[in-house]
Amino acid sequence: MKISENQDVFSLIQAFHCSDGYLAVVDDNNRLVGLFGRKEFELFNRKELSSLNENHNIDDRTFFQNICDLMHKGYINTHFSKIICSDNLDNDVRLFFRNHPFAYVPVITSDGKFIKFAVNEANIPTDASRKLTRRVIAERWKIYDKFSYIYDDYDFLCAICNGTINTKSSKKKVTACIFGGGKLIRYACPHCGAIVGPLKMLNLTQEELDEDYRQHYSVFQEGDTTEYEINTFRMLEPQKDKCYLNYGCGGEWSRSIQVLREEGYDVWGYEPFAQSSGSEFIITDAEELKGHQYDGIFSNNLLEHLANPVEELKFMKSLLRDSDSNMAHSTPCYEYRYAYTRFHLCFLVGKSADIMFRNAGLAPYKHIETFLHENRYICICLKQS
Repeated sequence: MKISENQDVFSLIQAFHCSDGYLAVVDDNNRLVGLFGRKEFELFNRKELSSLNENHNIDDRTFFQNICDLMHKGYINTHFSKIICSDNLDNDVRLFFRNHPFAYVPVITSDGKFIKFAVNEANIPTDASRKLTRRVIAERWKIYDKFSYIYDDYDFLCAICNGTINTKSSKKKVTACIFGGGKLIRYACPHCGAIVGPLKMLNLTQEELDEDYRQHYSVFQEGDTTEYEINTFRMLEPQKDKCYLNYGCGGEWSRSIQVLREEGYDVWGYEPFAQSSGSEFIITDAEELKGHQYDGIFSNNLLEHLANPVEELKFMKSLLRDSDSNMAHSTPCYEYRYAYTRFHLCFLVGKSADIMFRNAGLAPYKHIETFLHENRYICICLKQS
């Protein structure tokens, strides 16, 4: 989004909150004089800016100086990025990254035209480092597999129904991870029918699981899920005067939040593993998420990734605004499909999905099956019970 340098601070605040995470400040000739990019939520300490604006009208030069002063004082989040551009834009970006090596900023031509978001090339893995990271992943899981015998006769609780599963007596589903995760052994729960595992993933600590995700996303890229997420969102029959959350919205491979906000919907995202999303509308901290309420929550390809899906659904339910607020969750893993990745921890076959939702205090009211790009697409809409 572009805004004139002659507009006041409060216009800048409003413009930034309506932007897609970047704001170009241009002069009367539409030439770029300042550039802001952001990765977190609160832009300004409004009290400080209010007193600043009351003191005097800010002219063109002092405007940017005051912004810089506020940034150094901590009133503007230090993750905000600012580039003063000359005609040599590429050089300006390189110089900027020298001082802000981990920033994620938009690249805009000198006439204010947005090109793309950019990261410091020094932080982008080379082909050699990607190969090394993939090898590290594969070698680590080879070591885990050498000790898989510890699960030959092992009892654990099903995350869906809390029933006991014995690895020796339960039916097994065996496959391999295409992302270097080695052998994948899952077990059919004799109580609810869910297929859960592998245990080598389920028994990771949360910190170990988080690190595995971060390492995975540093070298592997997901396919574009935008259309699937938007379809799931529409299952909620959304209204433009209400607020919605895309839970587990993914990273750069999805544009659903941007697209839906451009359509006029108030849609936010939550993604704890986001890699430089570049969007002010994506929350990455669960504690921050607790301070918000939503009229609807939706997800795509999420439920199968959850180690404790019932508890996660209960948390989602706590974020709903009132009894009329609903959810919609879509995944092909309501069946035993896409078993080639270690990150799919639960397949909700048989009656397991209904049991999971009931245990979370939710009741299905709509079940939709369709096809997108020859892929079967299943969505279940839920109300609070």
